[in-house]
Amino acid sequence: MGYTVKYMMAIVLSMFSLVQTVGQSLPITASAADYCKQGNLDEAWKKVGEATNSQEAQHPYYWYVRGYVQKEWYKSRESTLRESTWRDSAITSFETCLKRDTKGEYSNMSRLGVKYLGSTYYNDALTFSQQCDESTETQVLHLFARFEHCMKLASPEEDLLVYFKEVYRSIAQRYFTLWQSDIDQVSYAHAAIRIYQEILKRDDKDAEAWYNSAVALYNQAVFRYRKLDSNTDMFDMITIQEECVKLIKKEALPHMQHAYDLQPERGDFAKAMMYMHRALEHEKDVAYFRSEVERLIREGKFSQ
Repeated sequence: MGYTVKYMMAIVLSMFSLVQTVGQSLPITASAADYCKQGNLDEAWKKVGEATNSQEAQHPYYWYVRGYVQKEWYKSRESTLRESTWRDSAITSFETCLKRDTKGEYSNMSRLGVKYLGSTYYNDALTFSQQCDESTETQVLHLFARFEHCMKLASPEEDLLVYFKEVYRSIAQRYFTLWQSDIDQVSYAHAAIRIYQEILKRDDKDAEAWYNSAVALYNQAVFRYRKLDSNTDMFDMITIQEECVKLIKKEALPHMQHAYDLQPERGDFAKAMMYMHRALEHEKDVAYFRSEVERLIREGKFSQ
């Protein structure tokens, strides 16, 4: 789910409807707005520079126009860059307008500008999350933090949890993909689990996060066990088997139990519970969850 960008037209119409109103008192700023309306960003930015060194820079409308021109520069020159000075500067200008606009004349327009730019941070974070690794994860989180900052300015009442989850799930899925391509790199599994733990800190009722972290823990044990062969030292084999059982019993199974308790009608959750109990040789539990899987199949709620 990308954050929908749908605010540009409203910003354009609102901005230039004010040019005539403020033109006499802020002629340089109004000229910058007019050049921007014409698409002449070079001249618009020159006029912003002139206004910066005048009394007009004390007016909140100047800061709104400054932010608007910077936003347009970002769109035309740096929209493909994850790190854009024009975008960062535009947000700073809009934020300054919000602080100075004690009468609330330009605040709504500034919030729209910030909201638009925030959406670009979110989209960048989501896109980059699908390509990141442990060395670049912090860059994704920085982009998302910028999105959160923008939204707190533009729409402080909006709940951002759904966007938080989407970006973090995407990062975790990326680590799963990397792990599948190189099973020996267990650090990827640890990273995925760590990310799901971050989701659960924000929402401990997220069944998918419990389920996926349980799968990562369980698969660690399975992959480690499968590496045992006839060349493995007997004492090493016993130790590894005990560690695998412990990992499933103490970590994977409790995580899966949380997921199942939250959504007991999920067939994939019941099936996973059956497999984990089978690995631990809990025959009564295996029989129970097998019957649950069969019931869900009969009721059309699950297909294998």
